[in-house]
Amino acid sequence: MSKITRMGVAGGLLVLAFQKGAPARGNALPSLTGDWDTNHGVVYLDQAGDQVSAEYDYQGRRDNRLQGVLKGDTLEVTFVQPSFPPPLDRGRAALRLRANGTRWAGPWFDATGAQQGIWEGIKIGATPEQPDREFAPLVPSPVPYPDFTRPTADGKGQIRLSQFVQGKRLVLVSTFAGWCKNCNWEAPVLVRLHRKYHSRGFDILQVSEYTDPSDVAKFLQRHRPPYPVVQGSTATDDATREGTDHYRFRKQIGDKRKWGTPFNVFILDGDLAHPWVVPGELVEDEVDTFIARKLADR
Repeated sequence: MSKITRMGVAGGLLVLAFQKGAPARGNALPSLTGDWDTNHGVVYLDQAGDQVSAEYDYQGRRDNRLQGVLKGDTLEVTFVQPSFPPPLDRGRAALRLRANGTRWAGPWFDATGAQQGIWEGIKIGATPEQPDREFAPLVPSPVPYPDFTRPTADGKGQIRLSQFVQGKRLVLVSTFAGWCKNCNWEAPVLVRLHRKYHSRGFDILQVSEYTDPSDVAKFLQRHRPPYPVVQGSTATDDATREGTDHYRFRKQIGDKRKWGTPFNVFILDGDLAHPWVVPGELVEDEVDTFIARKLADR
């Protein structure tokens, strides 16, 4: 996905107000626990009753913290954010929840009270809305797909792509980031395709990028893929992103997204020189037809 531009919220007081139609004061509290993809980094939020705490990262540094309390229909939070210089290291925001507490948006202010921008976030795993989707068509790639050797996410060994695809009619190499909402929405599609076609010669290899191993583990627990997953880069700074094979390949085919996840590559008969690509989320019906046709042509 094109990750929302990272800006960095500051420490201070956050007021999170519910939109019209949300539960009134005294009703059940919304469940905010989970991982949130936001333009201030990925927020790993925990909630116990009306108490909220979280950590969030920026450019691979997860040294930002918040503590807060839900008071009726507002959430008051104090931030400590050493990743940013004053006055951005502290501040406040007024955010509005929608979609049953799975999305927020609103202005945020630095320690001087100056508004710095809009903080937007979506809870990873939330029900998708059409404007959030990043569907892309299946097209032939004009350049070869690079071979690689990566450690498996379970730490039990390594997989070399050229060996993995050998002797298989069709393999999907799907690159994801654990914090990427579109990757989380696409994950069930991959599982369905694998279950439907694996016995006929179709396989999947997932590759994580820009994701800490602990967050890869969360992704795997969330979706339980029946195919292997290998670990790529683990940081989210620009130098790491631009140094990956994933970045270089997708730029060669014209993918203009910042992070470029999800990204899907189909390898036919082990031929890395002539892949097919989907630079975004899979269109399930289109890909289902493509897989069935290629397997039938064998």
